[in-house]
Amino acid sequence: MKDCAGITLIELIIVISITGVLVFALGFSFQDWNAAYKVESQIKEMPSEIMRARVMAMCKKKSALCEAGSSAIYNIRGYKSYA
Repeated sequence: MKDCAGITLIELIIVISITGVLVFALGFSFQDWNAAYKVESQIKEMPSEIMRARVMAMCKKKSALCEAGSSAIYNIRGYKSYA
């Protein structure tokens, strides 16, 4: 018999299907991780925005109101900051 150096079509299909299943499973995991990362980064930005509002209020000698919107827009008594 001949010495065949290579892979068969069935081996190739098995490898491609396993790779497809792994990519599919990891895709959902990456989406969950990405959403959690965005939330965590916005939470970490909030103290600095509150401190900035405090400094602005002290400079203008007015009270400051911080409103956090869903699109990460902080409104500080008429002054908008896009984070």
